[in-house]
Amino acid sequence: MTLRHLPALLGLARDLAPADALVLRLQAVGQRWPLSVVGVAPAPAAVLAHPALRALYIDRIIERRDRARATQPGVHEGIRGALGEYAAQLWPDFLTVVPTAL
Repeated sequence: MTLRHLPALLGLARDLAPADALVLRLQAVGQRWPLSVVGVAPAPAAVLAHPALRALYIDRIIERRDRARATQPGVHEGIRGALGEYAAQLWPDFLTVVPTAL
């Protein structure tokens, strides 16, 4: 449960003391648990290569409406596929984040 809140915890720690050892430690945890740091670090190739992990990663990007991750190569197509005909309801400004020309 705690790892789900890792991005918020890391953001709070960075805001309070960017050079603190806790920030480095939380980043290290994030590298070991990449699905917990959507919004913090890019996904490793292993996550994007595995169909189930990729789907979970994309779902978390949609949930957080993570604009930076939505433009990652190989991710925006997955988001478009996951949103399907419901893009306007699930992520209304998705097409402004990732234009259809990508």
